[in-house]
Amino acid sequence: MSLMLLVVGGIITVTFLGALTLSTRPGIAQVAGSMGALGFAAFCVFGFLASLEPTGSAGWPWQLAYGLLGTGAVALAARPLLRRRE
Repeated sequence: MSLMLLVVGGIITVTFLGALTLSTRPGIAQVAGSMGALGFAAFCVFGFLASLEPTGSAGWPWQLAYGLLGTGAVALAARPLLRRRE
């Protein structure tokens, strides 16, 4: 149940941050979206590292979820920077 909540919440968060980052508004909306995406990526890095702790249950679903959501957040944060150089 909690893994499902992480995945659904993460997808909603990445979608919202993507809408801010990819918006056509200049400046502040893109910067706010990128900063939020970097903060969410930092949360995913911490969660990924926490899932490596030895426990009785399998940690790979958590690692997969944190890895995919974190990668998506980093890609969203880098998008405005790459677009401005073109």
